[in-house]
Amino acid sequence: MIFIRSAPPTGDPVKVTNSNQMFTLGAAIHGSITRFTHLAPPVEQNQNRSQRMRVQEAHLLLNAGLQAPISHFLVLGLVAWIMWPVHSIGNILIFVLLVAIPVSIQLLLFLKHRRKDLSFAETQQIMKIFNRAALTVGLGWGYAGLCLFPPGDATRQLFLTFVMGGMSMSAVSGQHVSVRTTLYSIVPGVAPLAFSYAMSGEQNSILYAVLLGAYLFLLIGSTLRLNRTTMRSFELQLTNEDLLHDLQDQAIALKEAKEIAETANAAKSRFLAQASHDLRQPLHAIGLYIESLPESASKGRTGDVIGRIRSSLDVLSKLFDSLLDVTLLDTGQISARNSNFPIDAVLNQIRDEFLLVAKSSKVDLTVVPCGINVQSDPVLVRRIVQNLVSNAIRNADCERVLIGCLRRSGRADIGIFDNGRGISKVDQTRIFEEFTRLDVNRAGKSASPGLGLGLAIVKKLSDVLGLEVDLRSQQGKGSVFFLKGLERSTTPIPKREETPISGRKWGDKLVATKVLLVDDDPETLAATGALLQRWGCDVTINDGQNVPDVINVDILICDFELGAKLNGIEFIAAVRAADNQDLPALLISGNTSPDLRKAANANHLLLLHKPVRPAQLRTAIGHLITQSR
Repeated sequence: MIFIRSAPPTGDPVKVTNSNQMFTLGAAIHGSITRFTHLAPPVEQNQNRSQRMRVQEAHLLLNAGLQAPISHFLVLGLVAWIMWPVHSIGNILIFVLLVAIPVSIQLLLFLKHRRKDLSFAETQQIMKIFNRAALTVGLGWGYAGLCLFPPGDATRQLFLTFVMGGMSMSAVSGQHVSVRTTLYSIVPGVAPLAFSYAMSGEQNSILYAVLLGAYLFLLIGSTLRLNRTTMRSFELQLTNEDLLHDLQDQAIALKEAKEIAETANAAKSRFLAQASHDLRQPLHAIGLYIESLPESASKGRTGDVIGRIRSSLDVLSKLFDSLLDVTLLDTGQISARNSNFPIDAVLNQIRDEFLLVAKSSKVDLTVVPCGINVQSDPVLVRRIVQNLVSNAIRNADCERVLIGCLRRSGRADIGIFDNGRGISKVDQTRIFEEFTRLDVNRAGKSASPGLGLGLAIVKKLSDVLGLEVDLRSQQGKGSVFFLKGLERSTTPIPKREETPISGRKWGDKLVATKVLLVDDDPETLAATGALLQRWGCDVTINDGQNVPDVINVDILICDFELGAKLNGIEFIAAVRAADNQDLPALLISGNTSPDLRKAANANHLLLLHKPVRPAQLRTAIGHLITQSR
């Protein structure tokens, strides 16, 4: 039941005789608002995106803060106090309850859910409650416009108009993110006040009603415009989130692809290492068989064939060495061991090594002395320069190769110059890539088969040393490769007597030498035994499965891979324990890992890698026997 207090005699009050009129008005307003909400711009996204936008709307509404509820309570109290003298306590109490209860519900929703990550289902349920509360608040203000409107009291009318206009504007400002919620708040409040003005019959009342109607439509238009702007912001935000998510997915995919590539690369390196080892074994045996042929076979046509076989085996060995170098570099098994050494020593060794090759290719190979000491790894530096010199002689089609050194303020650069054909700009960008071979027409007079790994190894080794390889070339005018960044050293190098292994003539020192030869491969065992016998050695063979009981030898030659029971190092240790702790031992293996090198050094073993050339084997044996004696 609605209680209406009589107004002063200055005018007739607008009476609402029962609650059915209020419910009818509410239903009409709800239908109008539903039609208004269809004016909001639709979000043309898939369902998931639409759901995310609804969640974002609810999040913003629930995080609007305490300002709106507090202002509602303050204005509510002010209106009740101003209208108290002209209206009954029942009407004022109904107005207060219609506004205070739903505002309290909205406040509770704010306090309960403001810091939560809401799902779409939770959002739907919360928004139903929030919108019903907003509609009830609007109806409460509409009740004030109908039942607390003071006919003939211009001051209170103006006050009520300004209050409802301000609250409506506040609703638009704080709730425009949801068109439905905003219209629920403003339409039921402003429309009844305009109706009261129109029905009051006072001077200018129709004008005031029209102005309030225009103000209401202005508020609706502002709501729609602000909502469109907010929706666009949502769209941009969600688009950015989607892009960020896509980038994260791409980053994850790239990481997975990188891991797959690294795994594949590691598998490739393991395969190359294993294949290199497995292929080195027969190659090693073939080389020994060729060398063990009788002297008579080295004459005439047969000797020419044997020479060609030796040459082919030498090329094949170098190819395997290149493959193995790349494998070791890819798997990080090569590291720098820096020391103080003279550049001249390295360059002179390389000149001596390539002198015959250069002469056969009609290339003048010259080294310019520099007298500089540097701090780096002499073995890796030598390998880099070897590859560059070999590349110049084999592929440059030149008449002269010059090796020199340039001094640069505490640094030194090694340069390899040639006057050959030069390298085109296009080729300069790719010659350091693995398996890159320039066209055969570029190949020099002495060019031989290769895998295109020489310069790739140069680049990888220079990276290990922290140096830079620089190429300068012009077609028709030759090329120059610089190994740049060697750190100069002023520390003097103590002189010592060198006992070189390579190239030493051992004469008859191997005659009657007692050798214990151990290998689990019958072919290698037979080939090596035949070669040693040809050199005059007294050979005892063993397949590596059992350590012999009686041992009386001068030197032990053992393969590292002997099968499941013992490896070569363990076999040698067992032999030494049973016979002679100082027994000279030579370890042969296709395994070039750093761990094996460390283990060989720790057990005082000379390590040779397959395929072992006969001259290399003979030199190593003579060196060990000399040291032993």
